[in-house]
Parts: sequence; C-alpha cells; structure tokens
Amino acid sequence: MGCRLHHLLVDEFQDTSREQWQAITPLSQECLAKGGSLFYVGDVKQAIYGWRGGDSALFDEVMTQPDIAALAQDTTKDSLPNNWRSFRNVVEFNNTFFGNLENVVGADELTNALFSDAPDDFRADFTSELMRNFEECAQAVPETNGDTDGYIRMEQLSGGKAEEIEEQTVEALDALMDDLTSRRAYRDIAVLVRKHDHAELVCNLLVQKGIPVITENSLQLDKHPIIRQLVAFLAFLDYPRDDLAFLTFASGAELFLAETDISETDFHNWLTQQQKRPLGVRFRNDFPEEWQRLVEPFYNQSGLMTPYDLTQEALRTFRVLERHPDAELYVRRFLEVVHLAEENGYGSLSAFLEYWNEKSDEEKVPLPENIDAVRIMTIHKSKGLEFPVVIVPFHNWKVWPDRDFEIRQFKGSRLVTPMRKTLGKPYLTSMGRAVREQLNLLYVAWTRSRRGTLRILYGKTDELPGSRRHEPVPRHERRHRVRVRRTTGRRHAVDSGSYAAAANTPPGDRCDRTDDMAPAPASLSTQP
Repeated sequence: MGCRLHHLLVDEFQDTSREQWQAITPLSQECLAKGGSLFYVGDVKQAIYGWRGGDSALFDEVMTQPDIAALAQDTTKDSLPNNWRSFRNVVEFNNTFFGNLENVVGADELTNALFSDAPDDFRADFTSELMRNFEECAQAVPETNGDTDGYIRMEQLSGGKAEEIEEQTVEALDALMDDLTSRRAYRDIAVLVRKHDHAELVCNLLVQKGIPVITENSLQLDKHPIIRQLVAFLAFLDYPRDDLAFLTFASGAELFLAETDISETDFHNWLTQQQKRPLGVRFRNDFPEEWQRLVEPFYNQSGLMTPYDLTQEALRTFRVLERHPDAELYVRRFLEVVHLAEENGYGSLSAFLEYWNEKSDEEKVPLPENIDAVRIMTIHKSKGLEFPVVIVPFHNWKVWPDRDFEIRQFKGSRLVTPMRKTLGKPYLTSMGRAVREQLNLLYVAWTRSRRGTLRILYGKTDELPGSRRHEPVPRHERRHRVRVRRTTGRRHAVDSGSYAAAANTPPGDRCDRTDDMAPAPASLSTQP
C-alpha cells in the first residue's frame, strides 16, 4: 500500500493511540521519502478519547520523531484562529473561562484545589501540562459574526450530595424547558450530558412534559419493539423450542396480538397455566385458528425462504407499515441490514441470527433532519456537531484514574497491582490525565452552540476532590462505546485548533477546516 501513497492526511490526530501511530509510521516515512507530505490535524483541547488509548502528547512528539524529522525537509505548524460556529458572546465567554488555564495563576490555582496533597514536582508538572493544553486557546470572531451577540446563562444550584444535585438540576431544567419551548422549535435544542444515566433523567422529564425527544438509544435499531418482535419471530422459526423467542414475539402488541382477537390479559392468563410442553406447542393446541393463519405458513416455509423474504412476508402478514407508519424508518433500515447480511454470506436463518446477535448494537437508523424533537446525547457523541441552543445540565462529574492497574516489578516478577493512591506517582499521573480529559470534555460541551444560546446548570457538591479517588471503578462500568461521526463541507474552521504538516515542499495554499479541529479524552472534577 505504501508504494502508491505520496501524501498522508490524518484527521483528529489528538485521539490517535501510540499503537495506531506505530502502525502508520511506515506509510508516513514512505510518503516523505518520495517527496510527498504528512499532514495531520487536531486540537489537544478536544482530546476526549484517552480511555480508548488516544494520546494527545503525540501531536508535538511526531514533529521531533527522528525517523520522521530526518525525512522532512520542511516542517510547519500553524493554528486556525477563527470560530465560525458560535456568536460573539459565546466565543468571548469560552475565551475568558478557558483562558484562565493558560496562565500560571489560574492553572496553579486549579492544580492546588484538585491535588493539594500531591508532591510539589507533580503539581508543577500538572500546571505546565494544563497551560500547554490551553495555550493560545482564545478564538477570534470573524467579520461575518462581528455584529452578533449570543446568550449565555450559568445557574448555580444549591448543591449537596449527588442525588440532591440531580433533583435540583431536573427541577431547574423543567422550568428552563418551559421557557425555551415557548419560543424555540424543539429541533433547535440539544441537551448534552456526561453519562447515560443523566440522559435517562432528562429523557424521562421531557417525555413527562410531552416534549418529543431523540436519544442515542431511540435511534438504535434493536431497541425498537417492532424490530425486537420481528427478530424474535425469526429466532422462533429457526428453533421452535426457544420459549423466550416465542414469548417475545407472541406477546407483542405491535405485531402478533394486533392481528389476533387475543387480548394481552387473555394471553398473560394463558401463560400462567403451568405445563411442561414448549410454548409453541401449547399455543398451537390452545389457539389452532391463530396458529394456522399466522404462524404455520412461516413454520412450514422457514427452511426454504431467505431471512429477507421471511421478514418481508411477516411485514405484509402483520400489516406493520399499515398499522405503524411511524416505524417505517426502522423497518426499512432493518430490511437493509438483513439484505446486506445475506450479501455478506449470512444467507441462512441461523447465520443471520448469529450475525444479528453480534452486530445489532451497532445498527442505528439515520437521524432525519426534519424531525422536530429535542436531541439528548452524551458529550462524546456531540463531538463535531453544533446546535442553535445547547443546555449542559449536569456538571457534578466523578473522576477516577484512567487506568485500572499498574505493572510493578517485585523480586524479579512482574505483578499487576490495582491502581490506588498508595502507589504514589503512577496513581497521580493517571489521575492527572483523567482530570485533563474532563476539562477537555467541558470545552467540547461548551463550544457546541452554533448561534449563541448556551445554558449551564451546576451545583456545588459536598463530595470533596479526594472522596472517590481511592477506589477506582472497573473500566467496563465507566466506558462509553462511541462512534464519532465526522462531517466536512465548508471551507472555514468552526473551532480554532491547530494542525501540523511535515513535507518536502512548502505547504502552499491551505483550506481552513470545516468541523472541529480535533476531539479529546474523558472527565473533570476530582470535584465530582
């Protein structure tokens, strides 16, 4: 592959892991050796994927890497200063807030608040890292936005324990949504949260208020009841003794029961009858008319029809689109998934079901542009996106070391040691990375406003910085699986960031980037 490449562009470089960079280093060398170029783009202030191995330190290291520097006759590092996304007040607010971290007084004050009991050399290093990350973070407002204003509101809540802060936040959000929805379209509003638990709190509130919402889970294909019932029907046809599959399908009000005269109460009463036979056999004997009309045709043909044909016939038999036109987007997408699976060799029913069990959590429907609903998403998921009105309701974030263990030498053996405060420097270093990642998350959240409305709700917590640091939470309990969707198109930078290029020829004319110059890693407060 390298022999065909002359120019290499790496986007979102601050989230590149060392393993990934090691893998593409030979390609970079090949490009430079042939007189080509290496061009990488990123913004260390938006490095929020350290938990996936991203290492923003690579951004500066690559330029001095001997095997790269020896091949590059010319190296250039530059920044894109303008913010083309937000209105003037939002830009100036973020400049003021995060600008405190690029001067020694502000960075040192935060360091002492978070790591008051840490050794002096660690605190000095942490302060330097903060200042380096937010160096020249101020963004300029281009002439086209010079006359804009924008609106930012920060509301401090009473505070207390985490549960109390959550209650206060939901109450404040309730009043805020009444105000906003009276004069803004639902689609203009995005609520950004750190955790899925907080997304659920916001979702429950808005649903109770009758406000339409779109969440990450609501777009997930396997969460839709009709899709779940269709898959359960296919699973039952593949293995008729699968009682759970039959129960999921036959008890579904959207699919099977809607086509019968059996009420949900009657079906549940029938289920309570204790018998040892499989549910499918019992149903065939107790409801012969429904079995013969709705199940038996599929039962007899399941070995002869492809999963796609079975699904199509089930949709017709149960009149899914006629009864549920609002589910068309999910149904069409599911048919696409079945068809693509067949094209990739999963042509039998059992093969498709195996494929679905492995891949279903990755399948989502595309977000329709014309849906008038409030968006609720995690800050990680919002990376690279923009919204007219942004609400960030929860800021009582916990922070733990970004690693669960440390490998130590003991009497000639390598031991895996849990990451605890007693380890000293390794623990503090891990905590330092996690805190910086939290600050980056804050930066990403507060810079999503497209035009100029940013609402921030926060409460002072009673849980002090060191209160949870001693017991790190297992990684599987705090990781988010994230797909970052990147968009390009305009010729201007939305957020100021920086890019670096190594080339044998002058960089020449360059186009400004359209989406954010880079992503970032995960959490902020040792103050939860």
